[in-house]
Amino acid sequence: MKAVRAGMCEYQMERGRNSSVLHYGHANAPNDKLIEDGDMCLFDMGPEYNCYAADITTSFPANGKFTEKQKMVYNAVLEANRAVFKAAKPGVRWTDMHLLSEKVILTHLQKAGLLTGDIDEMVNARLGAVFMPHGLGHLVGLDVHDCGGYLG
Repeated sequence: MKAVRAGMCEYQMERGRNSSVLHYGHANAPNDKLIEDGDMCLFDMGPEYNCYAADITTSFPANGKFTEKQKMVYNAVLEANRAVFKAAKPGVRWTDMHLLSEKVILTHLQKAGLLTGDIDEMVNARLGAVFMPHGLGHLVGLDVHDCGGYLG
């Protein structure tokens, strides 16, 4: 993250063996976009060990400073992350943690004036999937995106 600067191209951020996989460009749409001041960079990376794979995604501003809108989204995701970690314990279902994360994010969007209405009704209507279509995450296993735990 420290090496990323406005004026670089996306492909200059790809590093390491196997750093480019399915969702990172292809012949018809290579990662040649010029990173501009104010852009957000998304890194999706992870290890493989003894045939088990995992990944993590992180986002950060290319210029090192969030805009107010970027900061609002970042803080919404950060609070959702913290709420899920706090709630995670034996007996708590994956789907409950997913819905908790949606509720936190929808609450932030409501406070920012982007949504109106009852948060619980939004969760029940699956509005959170519009803003988080990938779900809370995925299981760790033999494939990076192992099956299970998806509400989308």
